[in-house]
Amino acid sequence: MQLSFKAGQIVLGEINNVIAGRGGSCDIVVPQYTLLVNAPAYDVSRQSSETQAAYDLYRQGVERVKVTAPKVLRVCQGGGAIDKLDIAEAQKGISDAITFFGRASDLLPAPAALPTVVVRPTATSVVSTLALSDLLVQTRDRIRVVTGLLDGAQTNLDAGFCQQFVPQYNAVITPVTLNETGHPPAWGEQYNAYKVIISFFQNKLYHLREVCDAGGGQIGPAEYGEKRQAAEVANNALAKAYDQLNRAGLLGQ
Repeated sequence: MQLSFKAGQIVLGEINNVIAGRGGSCDIVVPQYTLLVNAPAYDVSRQSSETQAAYDLYRQGVERVKVTAPKVLRVCQGGGAIDKLDIAEAQKGISDAITFFGRASDLLPAPAALPTVVVRPTATSVVSTLALSDLLVQTRDRIRVVTGLLDGAQTNLDAGFCQQFVPQYNAVITPVTLNETGHPPAWGEQYNAYKVIISFFQNKLYHLREVCDAGGGQIGPAEYGEKRQAAEVANNALAKAYDQLNRAGLLGQ
């Protein structure tokens, strides 16, 4: 709920900047929309009535985002202008969602403080001469290492796991800056996809980094399954981006 509320606030801030004529950043908006649109589902059938009511509000907020997110994402992903009606609808949609998330939070016990770094990359961007196709392969290889570590650890994130996991996690989420000048739109689309994927990976697996930062510990089987699945989703998305480059004849660029 905290992540959803915070992501909504970030999106709303960027939309308000657009309305005010200051412009908004797709690099900020797209990862937050991705987080919200892919918000996980939970089984609350055995939880308290307050938790079930909070979950209903949470899902209403997520569905509200899904209705209006494409109005902004189509601009970020394909270029072009967004008309006043679309931006107004997007503003209302995310505002409604924030209200749902806020009402839901009021029904739940007070949570621990949300780390301020969860919704944005934690590492400094670097400049690279890598071809985008090579960057995608490199990132996939690193995620495969992470999934292998998860398979070995399962629910026991001990010191041995953390010693290997943290450097790999940091390497994946470090956004690599490539020179975008002179590349065709198909290349730009997959480069944007890469940035969305690593933000997704960061948001989904950040709690494992928190556990390691606290000295290691146990996680539940459900959380292990969710993190393992998220890593696989990111890996598959990178493979799809690579295939798109291949179809466009852009390998090595």
